[in-house]
Amino acid sequence: MNGQSTVVARSQTIARVSRTELGATASAGQTKSHKKIATMKILGMFLYLFGILGGVIALSLTIGLWHEKPVGLPCHVVSRDGTLNVRDGFGGVKAFLVNEGGSFLLAAQGGHTHGPLPVETLQGLTSGSELHVEFCGLQPVRLTSNGGEVYKLTQERAEENIAQGVISTARFATLCFVAAILGFLMRRRASASDL
Repeated sequence: MNGQSTVVARSQTIARVSRTELGATASAGQTKSHKKIATMKILGMFLYLFGILGGVIALSLTIGLWHEKPVGLPCHVVSRDGTLNVRDGFGGVKAFLVNEGGSFLLAAQGGHTHGPLPVETLQGLTSGSELHVEFCGLQPVRLTSNGGEVYKLTQERAEENIAQGVISTARFATLCFVAAILGFLMRRRASASDL
Protein backbone atom coordinates (compact mmCIF):
# COMPACT_ATOMS: atom_id res chain seq x y z
CA MET A 1 0.00 0.00 0.00
CA ASN A 2 2.87 2.25 0.65
CA GLY A 3 3.88 2.08 -3.02
CA GLN A 4 0.35 2.81 -4.20
CA SER A 5 -0.05 5.84 -1.95
CA THR A 6 3.26 7.22 -3.16
CA VAL A 7 2.17 6.85 -6.80
CA VAL A 8 -1.17 8.51 -6.04
CA ALA A 9 0.54 11.38 -4.20
CA ARG A 10 2.96 11.87 -7.09
CA SER A 11 0.18 11.88 -9.69
CA GLN A 12 -1.78 14.44 -7.62
CA THR A 13 1.32 16.63 -7.37
CA ILE A 14 1.90 16.36 -11.13
CA ALA A 15 -1.75 17.23 -11.78
CA ARG A 16 -1.51 20.35 -9.53
CA VAL A 17 1.69 21.45 -11.26
CA SER A 18 0.13 20.92 -14.69
CA ARG A 19 -2.97 22.94 -13.74
CA THR A 20 -0.78 25.75 -12.40
CA GLU A 21 1.30 25.81 -15.59
CA LEU A 22 -1.83 25.73 -17.75
CA GLY A 23 -3.34 28.59 -15.74
CA ALA A 24 -0.16 30.64 -16.07
CA THR A 25 -0.07 29.99 -19.82
CA ALA A 26 -3.74 30.93 -20.19
CA SER A 27 -3.32 34.12 -18.19
CA ALA A 28 -0.21 35.03 -20.23
CA GLY A 29 -2.20 34.56 -23.44
CA GLN A 30 -5.00 36.62 -21.97
CA THR A 31 -2.57 39.40 -21.01
CA LYS A 32 -1.11 39.35 -24.51
CA SER A 33 -4.54 39.73 -26.11
CA HIS A 34 -5.39 42.57 -23.70
CA LYS A 35 -2.20 44.35 -24.77
CA LYS A 36 -3.15 43.97 -28.44
CA ILE A 37 -6.62 45.33 -27.75
CA ALA A 38 -5.20 48.29 -25.80
CA THR A 39 -2.74 49.00 -28.62
CA MET A 40 -5.56 48.90 -31.19
CA LYS A 41 -7.61 51.29 -29.06
CA ILE A 42 -4.73 53.76 -28.72
CA LEU A 43 -3.81 53.56 -32.41
CA GLY A 44 -7.45 53.94 -33.38
CA MET A 45 -7.78 57.02 -31.15
CA PHE A 46 -4.65 58.61 -32.67
CA LEU A 47 -5.86 57.96 -36.22
CA TYR A 48 -9.28 59.32 -35.35
CA LEU A 49 -7.90 62.51 -33.78
CA PHE A 50 -5.36 63.04 -36.59
CA GLY A 51 -8.08 62.59 -39.17
CA ILE A 52 -10.54 64.96 -37.54
CA LEU A 53 -8.00 67.68 -36.75
CA GLY A 54 -6.22 67.41 -40.11
CA GLY A 55 -9.49 67.44 -42.03
CA VAL A 56 -10.84 70.46 -40.18
CA ILE A 57 -7.57 72.35 -40.69
CA ALA A 58 -7.49 71.45 -44.40
CA LEU A 59 -11.08 72.59 -44.89
CA SER A 60 -10.34 75.82 -43.00
CA LEU A 61 -7.36 76.47 -45.26
CA THR A 62 -9.49 75.78 -48.31
CA ILE A 63 -12.09 78.29 -47.21
CA GLY A 64 -9.64 80.88 -45.83
CA LEU A 65 -6.77 80.84 -48.30
CA TRP A 66 -8.18 79.72 -51.59
CA HIS A 67 -11.19 82.00 -51.96
CA GLU A 68 -11.12 83.81 -55.27
CA LYS A 69 -9.42 87.18 -55.29
CA PRO A 70 -9.41 89.36 -58.37
CA VAL A 71 -5.99 90.04 -59.84
CA GLY A 72 -5.10 93.38 -61.29
CA LEU A 73 -5.98 96.93 -60.51
CA PRO A 74 -6.37 98.48 -58.05
CA CYS A 75 -3.24 96.99 -56.62
CA HIS A 76 -0.20 98.70 -55.17
CA VAL A 77 2.64 97.26 -57.24
CA VAL A 78 6.10 97.09 -55.71
CA SER A 79 9.05 96.58 -58.05
CA ARG A 80 12.38 94.95 -57.29
CA ASP A 81 15.43 94.65 -59.47
CA GLY A 82 18.13 92.08 -58.89
CA THR A 83 19.91 89.04 -60.22
CA LEU A 84 18.80 85.44 -60.44
CA ASN A 85 20.59 82.94 -58.21
CA VAL A 86 19.77 79.29 -58.96
CA ARG A 87 20.82 76.65 -56.44
CA ASP A 88 20.59 72.96 -57.16
CA GLY A 89 21.07 70.98 -53.99
CA PHE A 90 19.71 68.41 -51.58
CA GLY A 91 16.24 69.96 -51.37
CA GLY A 92 15.88 70.33 -55.15
CA VAL A 93 16.18 73.38 -57.39
CA LYS A 94 15.65 76.80 -55.80
CA ALA A 95 15.68 80.13 -57.62
CA PHE A 96 16.18 83.39 -55.69
CA LEU A 97 15.97 87.05 -56.61
CA VAL A 98 19.03 88.62 -55.00
CA ASN A 99 19.23 92.39 -54.53
CA GLU A 100 21.26 94.50 -52.13
CA GLY A 101 22.25 91.58 -49.92
CA GLY A 102 18.67 90.32 -49.47
CA SER A 103 17.06 87.45 -51.30
CA PHE A 104 13.53 86.38 -52.15
CA LEU A 105 12.52 82.84 -53.12
CA LEU A 106 10.96 82.99 -56.57
CA ALA A 107 10.60 79.31 -57.41
CA ALA A 108 11.47 75.93 -55.93
CA GLN A 109 11.16 72.36 -57.00
CA GLY A 110 11.42 69.95 -54.12
CA GLY A 111 9.55 68.13 -51.41
CA HIS A 112 9.07 70.79 -48.76
CA THR A 113 9.83 74.13 -50.40
CA HIS A 114 7.47 75.97 -52.70
CA GLY A 115 7.89 79.39 -54.20
CA PRO A 116 5.25 81.66 -55.67
CA LEU A 117 6.30 80.76 -59.23
CA PRO A 118 6.68 77.36 -60.87
CA VAL A 119 10.29 76.44 -61.69
CA GLU A 120 9.33 75.91 -65.35
CA THR A 121 8.79 79.67 -65.74
CA LEU A 122 12.47 80.33 -65.14
CA GLN A 123 13.78 77.76 -67.60
CA GLY A 124 16.16 79.28 -70.06
CA LEU A 125 17.44 81.80 -67.49
CA THR A 126 20.82 81.24 -65.89
CA SER A 127 22.29 82.34 -62.59
CA GLY A 128 23.35 85.97 -62.81
CA SER A 129 20.54 87.00 -65.20
CA GLU A 130 19.17 90.48 -64.51
CA LEU A 131 15.56 90.39 -63.31
CA HIS A 132 12.83 92.95 -62.76
CA VAL A 133 9.95 91.64 -60.62
CA GLU A 134 6.67 93.39 -59.80
CA PHE A 135 4.75 92.27 -56.74
CA CYS A 136 1.12 92.74 -55.74
CA GLY A 137 1.34 91.96 -52.03
CA LEU A 138 3.52 88.86 -51.81
CA GLN A 139 2.45 87.53 -55.21
CA PRO A 140 4.71 88.23 -58.20
CA VAL A 141 2.53 89.58 -61.01
CA ARG A 142 5.16 90.33 -63.65
CA LEU A 143 8.72 89.11 -64.25
CA THR A 144 10.99 90.47 -66.95
CA SER A 145 14.57 89.60 -67.82
CA ASN A 146 16.72 91.64 -70.21
CA GLY A 147 13.65 93.52 -71.46
CA GLY A 148 11.65 90.39 -72.33
CA GLU A 149 8.60 89.35 -70.35
CA VAL A 150 9.08 85.95 -68.71
CA TYR A 151 5.92 85.76 -66.59
CA LYS A 152 2.73 87.73 -66.20
CA LEU A 153 -0.05 86.83 -63.80
CA THR A 154 -3.45 87.05 -65.41
CA GLN A 155 -6.89 86.44 -63.93
CA GLU A 156 -7.04 83.11 -65.77
CA ARG A 157 -3.70 81.97 -64.34
CA ALA A 158 -4.74 83.12 -60.85
CA GLU A 159 -7.94 81.06 -61.13
CA GLU A 160 -5.88 78.02 -62.21
CA ASN A 161 -3.63 78.49 -59.14
CA ILE A 162 -6.68 78.72 -56.88
CA ALA A 163 -8.18 75.59 -58.45
CA GLN A 164 -4.95 73.65 -57.95
CA GLY A 165 -4.75 74.80 -54.33
CA VAL A 166 -8.33 73.77 -53.64
CA ILE A 167 -7.78 70.36 -55.25
CA SER A 168 -4.61 69.60 -53.27
CA THR A 169 -6.15 70.73 -49.97
CA ALA A 170 -9.32 68.73 -50.68
CA ARG A 171 -7.21 65.62 -51.31
CA PHE A 172 -5.51 66.06 -47.96
CA ALA A 173 -8.87 66.60 -46.24
CA THR A 174 -10.21 63.41 -47.84
CA LEU A 175 -7.17 61.46 -46.67
CA CYS A 176 -7.63 62.82 -43.15
CA PHE A 177 -11.31 61.92 -43.00
CA VAL A 178 -10.56 58.40 -44.28
CA ALA A 179 -7.98 58.09 -41.48
CA ALA A 180 -10.60 59.29 -38.99
CA ILE A 181 -13.11 56.69 -40.17
CA LEU A 182 -10.46 53.96 -40.07
CA GLY A 183 -9.43 55.01 -36.55
CA PHE A 184 -13.04 55.07 -35.37
CA LEU A 185 -13.71 51.58 -36.76
CA MET A 186 -10.45 50.25 -35.34
CA ARG A 187 -11.23 51.57 -31.88
CA ARG A 188 -14.81 50.30 -32.05
CA ARG A 189 -13.67 46.81 -33.06
CA ALA A 190 -11.11 46.75 -30.24
CA SER A 191 -13.80 47.81 -27.74
CA ALA A 192 -16.18 45.12 -29.02
CA SER A 193 -13.54 42.37 -28.70
CA ASP A 194 -12.68 43.62 -25.22
CA LEU A 195 -16.09 42.52 -23.92
